[in-house]
Amino acid sequence: MTIECATGAVDIFYTDDGSDPDTDSTLYSAPFTLETSKTIKTIATKEAMADSDIASAWYDLYWWQALGDGVDGPVYALTFDSLDNLYAAGDFTDEGNRIAKWDGSSWSSLDAGLNSTGRGLDTITSTVYVGGDFTYAGGTLARRVAKWSGGSWSALGVATTDDVYGIVVYNTATLYVGGDFMMAGGNSAIRIAKCFANNWSALGTGMNDRVRALAMDGTTLYAGGEFTTAGGSSANYVAEWDGSSWSALGSGMDDDVYALAVDGSGTLYAGGHFLNADGSTALRVAEWDGSSWSALGDGVNSFVKALALDNDDNLIVGGSFQAAGGNAALRIAKWDGSSWSTFGDGMDNTIHAVTVDSSGNVYVGGVFTSGSGLTLNRIAKWGKK
Repeated sequence: MTIECATGAVDIFYTDDGSDPDTDSTLYSAPFTLETSKTIKTIATKEAMADSDIASAWYDLYWWQALGDGVDGPVYALTFDSLDNLYAAGDFTDEGNRIAKWDGSSWSSLDAGLNSTGRGLDTITSTVYVGGDFTYAGGTLARRVAKWSGGSWSALGVATTDDVYGIVVYNTATLYVGGDFMMAGGNSAIRIAKCFANNWSALGTGMNDRVRALAMDGTTLYAGGEFTTAGGSSANYVAEWDGSSWSALGSGMDDDVYALAVDGSGTLYAGGHFLNADGSTALRVAEWDGSSWSALGDGVNSFVKALALDNDDNLIVGGSFQAAGGNAALRIAKWDGSSWSTFGDGMDNTIHAVTVDSSGNVYVGGVFTSGSGLTLNRIAKWGKK
């Protein structure tokens, strides 16, 4: 922080606690470093001259911060409950078996956790839904889908016969899951299914390959993944379910979709491994306006694994890329509707999950162990300090 006055040979006094400065405040003598977000107020004095007006500015410092000691294995999914508790799922075991809660200051386990990898998360108020490779949650038989509420785990009926990757809750009671499975609740449900009151049902005839990601916009469900048909019709890597049937979104993509997100105006964003959307160049990330796909500038130069909207509907993109819009951006970047920007110096390895809390702080999980010169073991926060 450097403080200057247009009038030469003055004494400058300042405060950093919000109080108004005077000649008893700290005398500025040399540039200093701010280590937390705060208000700096200054006043200049000079003999035989009136004191200056008080100048005031709030400095909003955002940077990467560790969440305790992090975790000892990959993080694949993140979500917040209504109290801004963060939940992380993946393949770690030190802070909780493959799922854990961060309350803003410390980690805690969710009972005995999961017996295998957690891959998808969503919450309604304080209830947490998780999908993955597991067959037990907290010692309770729960075939790849489970619910944490009231401090205990419960199964959602028989659930699925194989891995779940995407999971989303609609209207507090309906759960949608996508993955590799062929059955749910003992019935045919090919790679995508719905659960209501522990009863599972299919969504048409499903997909011809893995479903990786789900997103909701009102009553419309979007699915992305490795498939090229949905409901028996062509739908290249992304499709829409209107409650009764599947439909394609334009001509779709030319390769896999790994992440989906919908903003407040209903714009759908997709990220993945594709290079084209609707037959035009869209490097690994694109937006759907309801009628056509379009690129987000020059896109990114490698895989996109995660998408989230911040509180201003800017798109946060995470993955394995090292450039966004043609400029350096190590595994995370923001698209504001017209240009790309970075988050410090980014991360040293892939980001698999991104989420945002009610205050606008960004959280990421993945396989990285450091970022912007800090030790950040697989999970970190970008926010005010």
